[in-house]
Amino acid sequence: MRYTITSGFAMSLRSGHTVSAGKIGTLEQGKSAKGDELWIAAQTTSSAQAGDKWLHVKDLNGQAVDGWIAVIHLGKVYCNLVDNGGAPQPSNDSVKRVIKAVITYETEGGEIKTKEVFPAP
Repeated sequence: MRYTITSGFAMSLRSGHTVSAGKIGTLEQGKSAKGDELWIAAQTTSSAQAGDKWLHVKDLNGQAVDGWIAVIHLGKVYCNLVDNGGAPQPSNDSVKRVIKAVITYETEGGEIKTKEVFPAP
């Protein structure tokens, strides 16, 4: 798996990348989970802050799972995230056409920024 997370306290495994999604498991304190996809909030909403990160978890304590754990939620870091490298896994989503594309990134100073990349500004 591309990503590994560890936490200093118990974390909820959820069915979606939001705290309102159903809890389907727990990452126990000091244990690790592995995942294949990192979701990053592009903008601030009532349930997320721009730059929040959730990991799509496929392995929890050595068990196969399919859920999400918050790495950063509402700007607070909950888990240590390690990118083990490798190519991102392909998505099952099909794309008919791209209307708008944005990227969210962190500056060296730690600021989270969003930039429109298509259509070209």
